[in-house]
Parts: sequence; structure tokens; C-alpha cells
Amino acid sequence: MGDSSAFIEKVFSPFVAIAVSEDADELCAKNGLTFSELIQPFTDNIEVSLKDPSGNVLPPVKLKLNFCDLTTPYPQGSLAKKQLSEAVLRNQPNIDGPGPRKTLITHGIYEVDVCPVTPWYNAYRDAFFRCLAPQEHDFTRHFVGCVYVVSSAHQAPQQQLTQLIQNVSTVQLNLSHHSKWFFGQTGPQYFVLLHDGGTGDNTMAEATFLSMKNIHGSANCHMLTINSVSPSNPPPAGGADIWSPLIDLTAPTTPNGEQHNGCSTLLPPKVESNGGLEMVEREHPLDPLGPLSASSPTMDEPTSPIAPKRRGAWLTTTDRENVKTFVSDFATQCLAPQIEQHLKNLADQVANKKGLHRQIAVAAKSFFAGRGKGNILASNNPNVVNSVIYSQQAPELVVRKLGDLAFLFHQYETAYQAYHAAKRDFHGDQAWLYCAGAEEMAALSVFMLGKDGPRSYPHHYFKNAINAYLNVCKMPQLATRATLLHAECLRSLGEYEKLAEQLIHLISEDSDLRSALLLEQAAYCYLSMQPMQLRKYAFHLVLAGYRFSKAGMRKHSLRAYRESEQVFRRRGWSFAEDHILYMTGRQCATLGKLDNAFQAFHGLLDKTSQQSATQQSVFVKDYFATIKALDLREYEMPIPKIDMTSVRTILGHKPQAMENSHGRERYANCEDWQKLEECCYLRATNQKSVPPNYRNTVDVMDNSTPNTRPAIVAQNEPVTVELELTNPLQIGLSLQQVHLCWEMEPGDESSGERVSNHPSLKLQKDMHQPHNYVETCALEFVSLEAKQTIVIKLSLIPKCMGRLKIIGVSYLISLLVISPSPSTNSLSSDSVMISPLTPLTPLAENQGSPVWGYQTLTVKGYKLHAKKVKNNEWYAKDYRLQPTVGPPMPYLKADFDTFPKQMLCGEVQRLNLRLTNRAAFGLVRLLMAARNPREVTFGVIGLKALPPNNSTYKEMPANSGDLACNSASLCEVVKTHYVMSIPGVDSIEAGTTVSVPFWIRGPDVPGEHQLALLFYYEAVGSCQGGAKIQHRVTKFSAKISTISSLIVHASAEPSIKADDIGSILLSVHAKNSSELQGSDSVDLSLLQVSLMSEMHSIAKQMDVPPRTPSHSVSVTTIRPREVKDIALKLSNNKLEIVDNQSGESHMDGRLKGSDNEEDTKDSGLFSERTKQQKPMKKMISQWPLSIVRVESSGTPCADFMMARASKLGEYTRFARDLHINSPYASRLWRGPNEKNFRSTHWRSATASWRARGSGRAWRSIAAHPSQPSA
Repeated sequence: MGDSSAFIEKVFSPFVAIAVSEDADELCAKNGLTFSELIQPFTDNIEVSLKDPSGNVLPPVKLKLNFCDLTTPYPQGSLAKKQLSEAVLRNQPNIDGPGPRKTLITHGIYEVDVCPVTPWYNAYRDAFFRCLAPQEHDFTRHFVGCVYVVSSAHQAPQQQLTQLIQNVSTVQLNLSHHSKWFFGQTGPQYFVLLHDGGTGDNTMAEATFLSMKNIHGSANCHMLTINSVSPSNPPPAGGADIWSPLIDLTAPTTPNGEQHNGCSTLLPPKVESNGGLEMVEREHPLDPLGPLSASSPTMDEPTSPIAPKRRGAWLTTTDRENVKTFVSDFATQCLAPQIEQHLKNLADQVANKKGLHRQIAVAAKSFFAGRGKGNILASNNPNVVNSVIYSQQAPELVVRKLGDLAFLFHQYETAYQAYHAAKRDFHGDQAWLYCAGAEEMAALSVFMLGKDGPRSYPHHYFKNAINAYLNVCKMPQLATRATLLHAECLRSLGEYEKLAEQLIHLISEDSDLRSALLLEQAAYCYLSMQPMQLRKYAFHLVLAGYRFSKAGMRKHSLRAYRESEQVFRRRGWSFAEDHILYMTGRQCATLGKLDNAFQAFHGLLDKTSQQSATQQSVFVKDYFATIKALDLREYEMPIPKIDMTSVRTILGHKPQAMENSHGRERYANCEDWQKLEECCYLRATNQKSVPPNYRNTVDVMDNSTPNTRPAIVAQNEPVTVELELTNPLQIGLSLQQVHLCWEMEPGDESSGERVSNHPSLKLQKDMHQPHNYVETCALEFVSLEAKQTIVIKLSLIPKCMGRLKIIGVSYLISLLVISPSPSTNSLSSDSVMISPLTPLTPLAENQGSPVWGYQTLTVKGYKLHAKKVKNNEWYAKDYRLQPTVGPPMPYLKADFDTFPKQMLCGEVQRLNLRLTNRAAFGLVRLLMAARNPREVTFGVIGLKALPPNNSTYKEMPANSGDLACNSASLCEVVKTHYVMSIPGVDSIEAGTTVSVPFWIRGPDVPGEHQLALLFYYEAVGSCQGGAKIQHRVTKFSAKISTISSLIVHASAEPSIKADDIGSILLSVHAKNSSELQGSDSVDLSLLQVSLMSEMHSIAKQMDVPPRTPSHSVSVTTIRPREVKDIALKLSNNKLEIVDNQSGESHMDGRLKGSDNEEDTKDSGLFSERTKQQKPMKKMISQWPLSIVRVESSGTPCADFMMARASKLGEYTRFARDLHINSPYASRLWRGPNEKNFRSTHWRSATASWRARGSGRAWRSIAAHPSQPSA
């Protein structure tokens, strides 16, 4: 309460007029002061003793006296607003250096640094009361006395004094003068003779002073000696200047008192600055503001007054004591005794006039309903609505004068009694202006009596007074005064909630500066409440910052926004945070703090924005303008967003597996490729297990692969990085010159030399050029539409061996004016795979010149177990962006002339496989591994007699007659392996292309299937310099869609005829399972039935009638959903498979041995028979059903028949880990059951036919029947 009481005592201190002669002013001007300024430092804490109107002696009180020169008017209008603005500017915070010490407040999840003091508010409040002019209804600012000052150097001081008295009397009688007098000409008068102690005549001065005392009395006269410094001894350069800190507060800012351009707090809608820029104001604090070129007027640097010479230089210590003595003598000897007498007189007048006269007046007033107003005059003030004014002799004003005089001299109980009585009288007269003033002062009197006083603080008095000033009297200046006083009382009482409500109540549009200060104080009230209300605190600071900005106080606005940001940052208040960051950036940019502006605009774009497209465009433009002004290249651009979890690195040339996949979809299971590669390595090196130093080839690294050690890429082969870019804004962005930034340690790791293409990394020496080490490929143009996500590929080509590290991506960014059509800008995974080596044509024009942007690429591995965490690193290291560049290597490209996308189940097609060595080095040990080897073949059986003209099968005319139709051939069984050699191709020279025939069979299950082929090869020469690459692989993957075709079931019964011992009757049940209608509907024609067996062959066909109406007797065509039955007789030839029978004429030449020795050699793990075992052979027989006979003993019939009839011959322990997409997978691992005759025998039966669909060509198909049940 002490500070608030002291402030109120300071505001309501007695005013004393000063009338100074010209000669006296000249004496003071020698020190750079006026007389009122000379005595100003000594007007505080003047101790006086007074008596109350009843004559009781009161404790001494300390007064402050306000001495005012009569010639200086009170500032009004724009001059008053200018002084208020200057007072705030002189106390603005230092945003560049240390300012007021802040206090850290912790509340829940919030930590806020706040400034505990607001000197700018105190300065505004003091300046407001200094500029407040006296009022007719309020006597607290009226002069209670007058001091007349003349110089002893004047020829006739007494005459000059008489002239001053006459002038003051004239002023007192002039009602239009700015001064108001408490007692008129009867008030205290004090006469001062100012004497120059250095050059004046002391004798003459004493004589003049004696004459003054004889005329006016010794208690009312004083001789003040100043300027005692001798002229022969000039004042020293130093010395304490106690006047400047007080005088600078009210000094004019310009010599002629001209108003500052931007000082007004009531600004017009548009203001023209010196630069000619139009500055537009908004009507709401959360409305979007324009770009940086449009700004509010600013007055952050106050214009300094003309610096005078050092004040008080000619005053000695004795002179200063003389001034202090003068002020004390005036207060104790002249002012106090006369004030006591005036208090007694006013009390007597109140007591006398409140007798019968007052009672009769009140009764008459109530009887005539207010018609009698003897002491009331009509109000001529248009601003005073429904109010009256009183004559100076009215009893109501006498009571008010008594209260004001008692309050000025700290007699608060007497003052309250008078104010309370006057309030009732004014309220009865409906004099609302007078009533509001009385209520205001009555509340202050109660407050000044202290908490221990007889009454509680009447909040409603102030509330009624403020409402009356605002709504009835239309006097906002008085409402502001009442609010400021009420705020001090509430703050002292700790009632912050009521204080905040009262401060907010005064917010209006007539003064932005006042509204900003009050909103700021209201915000601190919410911070002082229990419990603390931080969000309200921050919200009102935002409003205060906006009003500060409108008032031109940019530093204050910036301070308010920064404090509120601590609460709203990252808390989900998107629009509030956007407004705070944007305004912070604008204020910093206007103040020339471009670094801070950049940080604010960066934070604005580094988060999810819910603003409109127009507002986001403003944000981006200002951000780019700041970057251009700073000429930045070393910073993190927040847009577009890069998904670090989806970063993918492709080492070497793009795998064919990815070329045939869609988008960023995984082209095969990573473990499948690794197992196939291990199988190839064991086959090529003839080892039983992989050595400890074995490493699988890594060509793709992403978040699903183990990236715990650097991968190896061959020199002069590209390193491609896939990045997923997302435009989070609702406006289009244009990217140009998009390229990767890298750092490389060429040669030996121990060299320590590093080269980089990033301008901020000054790593390379002058002699090193980055393009000599790594060739950087750039995308010339990429457009990102609103909210669009695309995937781009950026490539590097290392030119030397070493360690490469990809550190980020750099680009030029600008706004997109015209968005391209979706067809041209739809950068899907295929379209964004645009080779950076080929420049792109821009799809749209850019808005403005682009700026450089850079984003660091940071990837992290899997999360570690808590026990493995070291140095607080919770994630494993990820080396997907840190490959090691090895020596040059050969590169094999595998592709097909055409590859089918759709096949029938069991359909067989012949393809042409092209193998090209695109490097400058030859390759050897070429092998191929298939994840589903039963569906592919190179034509191992009958390779010398390939089908002519690239046909799928070798066909010939069928002979007539059952016996002639039956033909059988004896073939050696060739086991199916996951790894197979390519017939006739073991090595390929540099730059050479080899073509080989290749057959593929459609899987038996309808749906989507994936074909995975891995080609293994090694470089010529096993030792390479630098990082060793033992081998290389090329992966091919493609998707095939299969539709239903023929389903075959077979059953066997032994013949019961005596002459057919060993013969078997075979019933084949064939069904066309394709759809009845639609594109998947197909008609099938059966051409031939082929049989593979060790002992049996097809003897003849037997006719079998249909069992149901849906069965057809015809055996040529099967329509959708139809079933055909075929009956065959199998004979037991009792053939002995021995070596000497391999030369029979009807057997295939294959009986003499395999043309491909790789499939028949005995080599450890890769052969399931020993050298003592004889080759296993089987008989293949066929029965044509048409005029065409297919040679089943040759490729591809025999290959697929043996593949289905035998188990996989190698790597069964690896095969269990492969994901085979086949319904036979569970049986493929077990192989046929040799003890079960029918199971082994009939499972090898194969039917061949041709399929014809609507509008499609004839296709050759081989179907394998399911295992018979009998």
C-alpha cells in the first residue's frame, strides 16, 4: 500500500503559482533553469504540522508542492498526446541488450520469463497527470497560493513586485485563463527577492528585502541567494546535476514544440511516410496484416531535446541549501498557517449554511420536483449530458472545497465526511459530473485512511464514477484518471481480478497507446492471480502488442509479442501463434533486426498452418524478402517438408526389379534376395557354407533394411536418393536446381582430406574442384501444388574411391504463379524418377526471384534396447547416406524383349532374355537364381532341337492310328535347382549383349504373382584395389496376373483282363474353370496328353460316355465351366534302364548323357547321388488328340514335367526360408513318396492343349493334374 499511497499523495499535492519577473528569470537562466525548475528538486518531503478544522493538532505530514509558472499553459490535444508518447518512448525496453531483470515463473507445463516492472507504464501515468488540466468541479488542481519573485538587481524591485501582484490579480479575475484558483485573491501569497551572490550588491539587496518585510510581513517574505560562484573562478566541469533527470521528463522534444509525425495515438486510416509507402491499419488484432512494405507509423526513437549546458553550474552547495530552505520556509511559515485558517473558515461556512436555509431548500426542491435551483446554473457544456454546474458560492461547492483542501493536506477523515455529504447533495440535484467527482474522492479518502480505518474500500464508488464519466458525461479523460487511481488502490489491496476487469473496461479506439498500456497491465493482473491464468495473460499481451503496433511503439509491441509467445508456442493455438510470429517478424524487420525477423518467419513456416492461401502467401513473401536482405545460404529451409523416415538410397544403376514395380512399392522380400544370392555364391565358389566375411550385395537401403554398416558402391556408378517432398501450404511452390549436398574423403581413410560441394563447408583446398571427385546431378525444375506430396530422385556419380557422405539437399525456391495441370505436374513415382542428367523444361512461371534453400538430411536407425544405450544415444547408427565407393566393376543389365502381364494358369510362353554387360570390364561365373524355379526354364532338355521360329513347342503332324500315335522316349531325370547356369553363357565381355531363349509358366493359382530372378556374376580378376567387391548381382522382378484355365483330375484302376497283366486304365477329368462371361472367359482345345513314368506308356485311348448332361462326347473344345473325360490305357513295357539301352532308336539322344554337365556333375551339396549311383531315367509318352503332335520329350514340356515330378535338388535348408507363392509349396519340400505307386506314378502325368479366347491368339499351355485320390 505504501507505493500506491505515495503515488496518490504525489498526484494530489498542492499547486502553487509562480509569478517571476524578467530579471529573476535571467538570473536563473544563467544555470540553464527557470525558477520553477530551480526549486523542483527540493519540493518533496516537506514536513509541516497542521490542525484540523476543529483545532486538534495532527501528526506532522510530509507534503509535495507543485510550483507552476503562470505563463506556461497545460498541454492540450495533440501536444498532450505527444508528451504521453514521448514519456513511453523514453522508457522503452532495450531489445538488443540487457533490460529490466526478468523473473522466471513456472506454472504446470509453462515456464515464462516476465518483466516484474513496467517503467513505461509509470512514465505514462505520471505524464498523464502532469498534462491534466484543472476542472470546474474539482479543486485539487487549483492554485492554493502564489509566489512572487523579483530580482535584487532591478532598479525598483518593490515597484516591479507591485506590477506582478496586479498582473496576477488580473489573471485571477479572467475566467478564460488556463489557471484556476482555490481562494482567489485571498489565498497565501509569498514574496521572494532573488539575489545574485556573485555579482549582486548585498547592501542594496538587504535594504530591499527589509522594505518587503515591512510591507508584506516577515513570514511572507524571503531573500534567496543563488549564483554564488565567483565570475573570476568559473564553475568546474564536473558536479552533480540534480535537475536534468526531472526536467527531461517534461522538456519539449523539439525547439519549437512541433508535434512528432507519428506521435498521435489516434491515427488516420492511411498515413504517408517519408518513403511514400502506404501504411494501412487493420481493425482487429487478429486480422492478417500486409507484407513488410506496408507498416504502421513508427516512433521508436524519440527526438531528443536540444542539449543545454550543464544545469546548476553556478550554484554552490550553500546556494542549493538556500533553495531548500526557501521551499521549507514557504510551506511552514506561510502556507500551513493560512491553510489551517481556510480549513476552519470552510468548515464554519458548511456548518452555518446547512442550517434552516438548507433544510428549507431541500424541502422546496422535493415539493416542487426540482423547480427551485437558486444556486444552480444551466450547463452550457454540450459534452456534459443531463448535468448542471454550480456558482462558486453554492453550499455544495463549499463542501467540495472543504473536502479537496483537507485531502491535499492529508486530513483524510475530514475529506471523506465532506465528500460523502457533497455526494448526496450532487446526487439529489442530478449533477452527475459533480457527483462522480465526489464519489471518486470519497473512495480515495477511504483508501488513504488505510486498511485499519473505520470503513472498507468502496469499490462501487469508483465504478459509478467511471461509468458516469464515460456514459453520461462523455469525458474519457476523467474516466482514465479515475481508472488509473482505482487501479493503484486495487493493486495495493491485491484484488487483481477486479483490477483487470476495470482496466479492460476502459479499452477503446480513441487512444491506441492508452489501450495498449491498460491491456498490458490487465495481462499482468492475470499473472498475479491465484491460481495464475497464463493463457489470459498471454492473450491480453497479444492484444496489447497489436495496439502498441498501431500506436507506432514497435519495440513495445515486439516485447509484448515475445512474452506472449512463451505461452502459445507449440500449444496447439495455431492462429494465435501465427499472429504472434508474424507480427514479431514484421516488427523486427522494421526495426532492422533481420536476424530476429528471420527466426520469427522461419518458425511461422516450420509448423502446420491453418491459414488461408492468401495469408500463407504473405508469410512466404515476407520470409523470402528477409532471406534476400540477409543474403543467406547457410540456414534450414522449413518448406517443403521432407519425410526423413522414407529416405531411400539406391546404390548403382536402378535395379530392373524396381523398374517393373509400381511407385515405391517393395519389389521383393529382402530376405529372399539375400538367400538367393547366398545360394549363387555357394554354387560359384563350390562351398558348403558362407564364410564369416561374406557380405550380401546392397543396392537399396531404406528404413526397412539393416543399415548398421556402410554399403559399397562401384566407382562411376550413380548413388540415387529418393526423397518424399510434401508441400504443407495451400499455395504452390516452385523448386529449381534441386541437388544433393555431399562431403567426401577421397582415397585412403587415413588421409583425412575432405571435399564438399556445400558452400558453407570450407573443406576443400583451392586446388580441389568438387566436380573432379563427385558429379552432382540436379533437377532443373519441380513444381509442388498445394498440399501435394511427390517423390523425387537425386543422383550423385562418384569419380574416385573413398568415403561419401550425403549431408543435405539444396534448391532454389519461389512461389508458383500458375499451377500446371494435374497431368503435367502429377509427379508419381515414375514421373519423379526423372533422370537428373536430363534438364527439365519449367512447367510454370515463378513469382519473384527465388531464394536458396537448404535442408539437412538426418536419418536414424532402429531404436536400441535400454541395455545397449550409450552416451544417451537411443537409436542405432544408420549408414544409408554414407556409402563407401569401391573400385570399378562390370554391370549386367537383364531384360526381355516383351514380358507378359497376364497369363492363364499353367500357360507357357517363350521369351527372349537379353544380357548386356554395360561396363568396361568383363564378367565371369554368370549364374541365375529363381525364387520359383518350377515356373521358369532355359530349355535344358533337348536343347539341340529347340522349337523353330521362336515357337514355344516343337510340333509335327500326328500319324493316324492308335499304335502310330503312341510314341515314347527315354530321358534322364534332371533335378530342379534354385540356382541354374545359363546354357552356353558363362561369361560376357565388356559392351557385349547375349540373347538366350527363356520359358515361363503361369502359376496354377489365379491372382497376382511375382517373378524374382537374380543374376550372379564376378569381375574378371579376383583382386580389386581399395574396398573389395567379391561379386555383383542383378535383380529382376515382375508381376504377373493369372486367370483360371484347365483343372485336371486323374484316377487309375488296374486292368481286369487276363491278357492285360500290368496294364492300367487311366481316367482323366478335365474342367475349364474360366469365367462364363467377361474378359476372363476362354475356350480351351485339348491337343495332346503326355505321360512321364518309369515303367508305363500310353497304349491307346478308350471311349467313355458322358456321366452328366453337362459332359460332352467331343474331346476337342472345352467351353467355360464344361468338363471333358478322357480314358487312356497304359501298358507296362518292363523296360530296364541300363547304360547299354541308351542307344535304342526310339529313345531320345538324351539317354546317352546330359548336354549340360553342370546339371549332372557330382559336387558336394549340389548333387544328391554319389558316383556309384546310375543316372535315373524316365519314359515320356504322348497321345495326340488332334492332327498336331507336340514333342513332349524336348523343351519346354520335359523341363516343366520333370520340375513338377522331382523335388528341388539343392539348398533345402535355404528353401524353407523362401516365400514360394504356390499351392504345392508344402509338398515341394517333401518330394514324391516312392513307396506309394499311384502317388508317384500318376503325379507325373501331364496334359497339353491349346487355349483360345475371344479375340486372342492361340496359346500353348501345359497343365499339371492334381494327385489322384485312388
